[in-house]
Amino acid sequence: MKAAEKYLGFKHNTVHQEETKSIINYLKKTYPKYEERATQGNGESFFWDLTTLNAWIFVYQGISKDKHAKQFLSTDFIDVKRGTRMENSKDNKVITIKEYDKMMYPDILKSSATFGECL
Repeated sequence: MKAAEKYLGFKHNTVHQEETKSIINYLKKTYPKYEERATQGNGESFFWDLTTLNAWIFVYQGISKDKHAKQFLSTDFIDVKRGTRMENSKDNKVITIKEYDKMMYPDILKSSATFGECL
């Protein structure tokens, strides 16, 4: 089996705002076709469907509190193989990660150009 066939994805979490801005700006510049989703005031949420890379990229932000009740913004960058289902199930009754994302963030604020091919 080829290495690419074993690939499922990865998750990167950061609380460093400069790193977050840099990664988001890089993704927007490199892959200009994306969706921005409404988060009801909890940072930003983005989605890229990269068909030529066979990947989905999700970016979620959330507001958390430290042990002193001080708020901070945490960002998750999730890169998964297109079509991956929740818990990596092979069962077609189990929703995909993309379907789950649409349930969690149903309101699209921005959809850039013709969506589907980002390269």
